[in-house]
Amino acid sequence: MRNKIREIILFCLPLIAGQVGQMMFGIGDIIVAGRHSSEMVAALGVANGLFSPFFMICLGLSFAVAPLTARFIGQSKGDHNLFSSAIVASLGFCFIAHIGILIVASQIEHFHIQEVLVPEVIKYIKICTPSLYGAILFQVCKEYLQGHLKTYFSNGLIVVMNFVNIAMNIILIFGYGPIPAFGIEGAAWATLFSRTFMGVVLFIYVLKHYGLGKVKIDLIKQVWNLGFPISISVLIEVMVFATVTTLIGRMPVISSAAHNVVLNMASLTFMVPLAVSSAAGTYVGLHFGTKNYQELVDYAHGCLFISLAFMSFTASLYFLAPQFLLRIFTDDKELIAHASTLLVIVGLFQLPDGAQVTLQGILRGIGITKIPALMAFVCNWLIGLPIGYHLAFSMGLNARGLWSGLAIGLSAMALSVAFLFIRHKILIKEEFAQA
Repeated sequence: MRNKIREIILFCLPLIAGQVGQMMFGIGDIIVAGRHSSEMVAALGVANGLFSPFFMICLGLSFAVAPLTARFIGQSKGDHNLFSSAIVASLGFCFIAHIGILIVASQIEHFHIQEVLVPEVIKYIKICTPSLYGAILFQVCKEYLQGHLKTYFSNGLIVVMNFVNIAMNIILIFGYGPIPAFGIEGAAWATLFSRTFMGVVLFIYVLKHYGLGKVKIDLIKQVWNLGFPISISVLIEVMVFATVTTLIGRMPVISSAAHNVVLNMASLTFMVPLAVSSAAGTYVGLHFGTKNYQELVDYAHGCLFISLAFMSFTASLYFLAPQFLLRIFTDDKELIAHASTLLVIVGLFQLPDGAQVTLQGILRGIGITKIPALMAFVCNWLIGLPIGYHLAFSMGLNARGLWSGLAIGLSAMALSVAFLFIRHKILIKEEFAQA
């Protein structure tokens, strides 16, 4: 088991770097825009708020590719056709999302956004929306390579392109030499170029090493059947946090500021179990394909151990040194005091959060995604959010109440998927014994 844990950790390191790199794309845009004007920062925030739900749905579909690829390899099936079919399935989904983004953007005047921001948001959306195709092409290629247990090139490309994206933002937003200043349109062009370039480069890399294969309708259906529930799960989780952010926006400014700081900290630490979850889907998918029960269980337990160990460490930091951690982000004593109470609550759900996301990855590896999507809806929207709303507005706990609701919802989700995993582990053992 010790060797497997070491193997999983080494496999996850580039995945973690890639996850953080994806986060840094948005942060880099905001940092450069902040040097231009607060209006540009606000416009980028609104535009990304419109764009992100559609992007996350498309991203979720691509998460089916790595476990499917690994399973095909385990079954000694050719996986070239899966790659081409996954591209068609994902880019077809992108086209639907593209239309959806443009429809939503056309109604932006009805969203009660400050009038000065509306034209800037529309400019950004029109240019940036086609970047969806490059981003998802990149993600499908990345997931396909991951299914082959290759993670360094794709995730290294993300890190390198962060610097390219920031440089292009600076040049195109502010102008340089003969290049005029494009303002927010420059930020959109930088994003479009970076995502498209990454997608094309990684596509060529996969073609060179594995070829393309034929598009098969049955494989497109497999990608959709496994991936669409993942998309729904991702959307459910993204929207519940967006709803909490909106509700906290009704509270005093200090509550909203504390929430944003703590949310960023929680999102950063979540990158590790998210990467482990992705690795779990790959390793479990591989050994589900080979019908090796012991290896499947060992890798599943190893991934769970790593996630829980890391989240135990972060929970300890949040409990024991919240103010020290918060001083990295701000010197405001009042903000630190408010955020400290939220960080303790975040500490309470570190273990459940790490467990639930890793278990979802394990279940993805054995082809179980529909029931976890339903569980995500029930636990987040029917349990966590209503309890949080009651604690916040009826009990007067404000932001602490909403975060407590999130903690309860995530704990319920962890218990639900743990039960599902135990049940399917028994069924798989019986199935493999009969094979």
